[in-house]
Amino acid sequence: MKKADVNKAPKIWDRSRQFTHKLYWSVKYYGLDLTILAFMIKILSFLSKDLAPTDWYKRTTSRRFDKRFGVDTAGCITTEQLDISNHQKQQAIQYQPTASVTFRLMLSELPINYSDYVFVDYGSGKGRALILAAHFPFKRIVGVDVSNKLHQIAHDNIRRFLAQRVKCRNILSVCEDATTFDLPNEPLVIYLFHPFKQEVLTAVLNNIGRSLEHRFRHIIILYRHPQHPEIKNLLFEAEFLRKADDRN
Repeated sequence: MKKADVNKAPKIWDRSRQFTHKLYWSVKYYGLDLTILAFMIKILSFLSKDLAPTDWYKRTTSRRFDKRFGVDTAGCITTEQLDISNHQKQQAIQYQPTASVTFRLMLSELPINYSDYVFVDYGSGKGRALILAAHFPFKRIVGVDVSNKLHQIAHDNIRRFLAQRVKCRNILSVCEDATTFDLPNEPLVIYLFHPFKQEVLTAVLNNIGRSLEHRFRHIIILYRHPQHPEIKNLLFEAEFLRKADDRN
């Protein structure tokens, strides 16, 4: 019995710590009112998913985040609205902003010295992940997007955001093809929020593999929402990758 209690203690502590952090950053990003509303929606979702206005809440918190930081990252943009080729549209996924609190918690769990790492966001869109990553003392932050329209919005967002106090001020958005992007030679944290389909992801992973062959260093890949089995297979079967966590 004592052994079981000891084993459970770290898990309980981790969950309590994560809950505290989630509560803090929810209030900071969205305000106390929407944080309280989130708990009410969570309760409703247990009773019935139809009762919980989750889509409305996501839109509302996304707009609140933008208002808080004076930026424009909310809303979805379909591939048809982007200034990219037809083939690129077929391989791209529509833009939608990353979930702020979830992203913040994900980065905070990394067992690294942030100042040694460059953060790279593939399919960075309007730049929300770049803004959020700036709350950590990364060596520098780079966003890569093939759409010049989204790149220009991200560039403006970065300029406005840097008027505030942040831990990393070296933030850059580039308009480039992710499959041929020349990765920095430093240790990397690479973030992908389901930005493109299998063909492009394969090319991106091959590009990362070639970069590792050229200069071996520690690379962490964070992939949010690998919705299709073929995407998971690509990630887990890449020879140079080692799966660190079974969570999606």
